[in-house]
Amino acid sequence: MNKKGQTSIFIILGILVAIVILFIFFSVENINPLGSSEFDKNAKDAQSLTQECFKQIHRDSLDFIGAQGGYSKEPLGPYVSEIGLFFPIYNFNGDVNLPTNEIIEYELSLIIDENLPICIAQTKERYPTLEITPNNLITTTQINENTVNFITSGDLTVSNKENTINSEFKETEINSKLNNLILASKYYSLGSDSTICLDCITDISDRYDLLIDIANFQEGIIIVNMYPNEKESYPSAFTFLEVHDKEVYVQEVNYGINNQEGSLSNIKQSALPPQ
Repeated sequence: MNKKGQTSIFIILGILVAIVILFIFFSVENINPLGSSEFDKNAKDAQSLTQECFKQIHRDSLDFIGAQGGYSKEPLGPYVSEIGLFFPIYNFNGDVNLPTNEIIEYELSLIIDENLPICIAQTKERYPTLEITPNNLITTTQINENTVNFITSGDLTVSNKENTINSEFKETEINSKLNNLILASKYYSLGSDSTICLDCITDISDRYDLLIDIANFQEGIIIVNMYPNEKESYPSAFTFLEVHDKEVYVQEVNYGINNQEGSLSNIKQSALPPQ
């Protein structure tokens, strides 16, 4: 065989090898991206749904805390338990017991962390082919002037047999007048030393942009409801009790040690948006 013939054979063999390599390369590229891209989309959707569910729990937790005067569990001071809720008594015949901002932040973080598994369970149900694992989720709450911010540390692992993605949760900012509600309740309770603070209601309403409603709760006990004068604000109400009646004795109310199990009675069982 002459040299020209040998060269032609080598060229043909080189072309065939190149074609085989390209075929294998494009076959792999055409198979893996399809599976990977489908996983990426489902994983991203699962993470977004979980984040949105977390946000709903943040809102519901604020409403629940507001209904119990800043507590998620049994209050630290005197209270009355009724309709499945703990109503703290802020002023008991001049003895004032108010939760601090730090206590309320802690109570919010506590009840949120207890209810985050609801979101994980619902996301798993929505995406049964994915393995969804929360890793060390801990919520920190910060009460600001016009918002409440929730930061959930830890992350979420979404995986299947071939792929794994880890993602952190975004900080959630909820429009809230909780800071004003706390200040107003403190102003009101300290101002009503031995009688109902009727004179200060208008001043408090104007100063903190709130609506205030006072009514009889039980004999000798009044209930104070404060409402933000703004739509889409959480909590939608802030409630506490006051006693200005010497006939109401200590044994007629409870004193809390803050160790009871709390739950979001108004949490939606399907906080995730529909498909």
